[in-house]
Amino acid sequence: YQRFLVTGRTQADWDWYARGAVLFLGGDQGFTCWIARRLGYPLVVYAEWQVRYSRWMDRVGLRTAQVYPQYQQQPEKFRLVGDLNIDGVMSRGPSPLAAGTWVGLLPGSKGLKLGLGGPLLMAVAEQLQAKHPVQFVLPVAPTLSLAQLAHYVSPANPNVALMGGITARLEERTDGPVLVTTHGTQVRLWTEFPAYDALAGCRFCLTTVGVNTAELAALGVPMVVLIPLNKIEVMKAWDGLPGLVMNLPVLGNFIARRVNPWLIRRTGLLAWPNLLAGRAIVPELKQVLTVADVVQASLPFLTDDDLHRTTRTQLLATMGGQGAAQKLVGLVKEVLGYSRDDTGFR
Repeated sequence: YQRFLVTGRTQADWDWYARGAVLFLGGDQGFTCWIARRLGYPLVVYAEWQVRYSRWMDRVGLRTAQVYPQYQQQPEKFRLVGDLNIDGVMSRGPSPLAAGTWVGLLPGSKGLKLGLGGPLLMAVAEQLQAKHPVQFVLPVAPTLSLAQLAHYVSPANPNVALMGGITARLEERTDGPVLVTTHGTQVRLWTEFPAYDALAGCRFCLTTVGVNTAELAALGVPMVVLIPLNKIEVMKAWDGLPGLVMNLPVLGNFIARRVNPWLIRRTGLLAWPNLLAGRAIVPELKQVLTVADVVQASLPFLTDDDLHRTTRTQLLATMGGQGAAQKLVGLVKEVLGYSRDDTGFR
């Protein structure tokens, strides 16, 4: 990548088309501007939180007007497109889950989250089922195999004792795979992707932070957002210099243990619906978590119908409508010389 930025040549020596466009969907806007200049392509940027280096951009699709309040001064360049994270997030029919009350478990798809979240959610599932007649479904990310998932909730995970002491084993059954916990609680594994139909049938979900909080909000599914600080050195997914330094070999964990408490104190709300609303619509548990903490925050969504209904209404209102992807494609067509309605060049 660095060699490409400097020389314009990739390792595989790609032969670039003379005409094209660079589409930015996330990451570092500065690098994307550099790539566009290197290729001589127009640049279309999807701006989620902020706009940087706008003079080098040809079109900018804004998630909301607040991302760039002065956008109306350059209506040709800046357009409101909406939220890409929820575009296409919808339930396409009745829930495929069996009758009953279902709770969705979303521990994440990467090792740093699964190492803590996996065993924590297994322990919470046991405690919730002991208090309320519920069933559990866990959507499996397409980048994660069942064997990998099973590893993180098995005794082989060194964090099990730290996160509640409950493990689970993988069982392949005729009606699909399940995780069975130490004391027999069953968690159905949902392998179809995307899992919107299954999630839409859940009473509420226990989830980590990420785009999944936007997807759940767009479906109107209440959630409890878990940010466990039980092993603070594993939190290394920071943007910019802090993330780079914490991922250094040997010294990374040492630095993370000392810098993370300061960084965490400076962070505010983290779940997408809370960020968009500017207030805590759904609870965020950002602390050293115990099973009892999570169960206590979860039970109101099972027992209080008014709370459940109000939260669902607020989530749907906060996330807004759809159509962002189509609008962004329109910006790409503009810079490439297509008319908005035709498929050929003008």
